[in-house]
Amino acid sequence: MPLELPDGWRDQLPEDIKTNGVFDDVKTIDQMATMIVNGRTAQAHSIRIPGSDANAETRTEFLTDLQGKVPDLVYVGEGADLSNVYDRMGRPKESTQYELGDIPDPLTGNFENLTKKAHELGLSKTQLKGMTETILGDFNDSMNEQAGKMEKTKLELKTEYGDAMSDKLGVASDFAKQLGFDANFSAAIKDGMMGLENMKAFDKIMDGFESTGPRIGGELGDGGRTNITPYEAEQQLTEMQNNKTHPFNNPSDPMHAQAKQKFVELVTAAESGKVQTETEKFRAAQNSG
Repeated sequence: MPLELPDGWRDQLPEDIKTNGVFDDVKTIDQMATMIVNGRTAQAHSIRIPGSDANAETRTEFLTDLQGKVPDLVYVGEGADLSNVYDRMGRPKESTQYELGDIPDPLTGNFENLTKKAHELGLSKTQLKGMTETILGDFNDSMNEQAGKMEKTKLELKTEYGDAMSDKLGVASDFAKQLGFDANFSAAIKDGMMGLENMKAFDKIMDGFESTGPRIGGELGDGGRTNITPYEAEQQLTEMQNNKTHPFNNPSDPMHAQAKQKFVELVTAAESGKVQTETEKFRAAQNSG
């Protein structure tokens, strides 16, 4: 049977605690012992919160003690281990472990850099995937818009030039090379990326430009003398050779001799395109210097 405390036992306690309510239900020695043990145990697990006047060292000790006693606590303030926080929020162990889905080839290098930076900043798989979907969505929208503009441009060129569009673009592309534009620009013209208004402007430039190619006699000896680009010469040669009814392909035709002469002139014009222009010679000399 528990040993009861004697009457008036609280009178032996210090004045500041003997009236404390924690003793109201304590009647026996074992109740008193239990209260003391529980108090000591709670004290061992308690954390004293530093006051507003605590220094930096005291606050750091408090945070370290707090994280040790409450390991599931996520703290991002002073003294926090952010790397651990990022990992617990879903950051993969390596940047290569992010799951991004199908990335277009032109963007592969960009996304390799993006995953490295995302890992450094602590992004989770879900966060980076969300960003990736937004970036790819914008990229695809941009590509679709460009494709739409390209189709519109080609349709306008086709409407303007009809079946002659391919030849027209080829001549303009060759002309751009003669003026010294780079291969990308020339290729863009040939692929129909220049736009109708720009093509018309280019036409005006070509109309007033004297070709660097040789002067060629008029078709079938009509007496005309015109300049011609190497590309145009190649086009005309192909047409003469493929047209079985052309005088060039019919020795009995009275215009056969004139056609042969025209063929020789066209070959000369086509071959001139393989010779370095003065501009190319100048650039080569500058580069070699």
